Amino acid sequence: MKVVADRTTDSLLSVINEYILPGSIIISDCWKSYDCLSNEGFVHLKVNHSVSFKNPDTGAHTNTIEGTWGAVKLGIPASKAKCQLDYYLAEYVWWKKISTCAANSWRS
Repeated sequence: MKVVADRTTDSLLSVINEYILPGSIIISDCWKSYDCLSNEGFVHLKVNHSVSFKNPDTGAHTNTIEGTWGAVKLGIPASKAKCQLDYYLAEYVWWKKISTCAANSWRS
């Protein structure tokens, strides 16, 4: 997860091109800024949430990232929602990594 300045095509493409390899499958909702992904070398699967939460043709869904984002937002006080988003996102990732490491330390 990465904080972006805005949700314009240019901002999103900048981050996507930095972290995601061409040819990768990207699943998104129908936000207009994502419309260019197929032309940029990605396999773009869309979910139209006004119709269903899972694309009936491809099986694509955004439930995982939406659940993760919901968990991130639970840790952000309403008064701090935008001004310290980087901090709260980093804290969430750290806690997830620590909990995974702790769980794995008990395995033989």
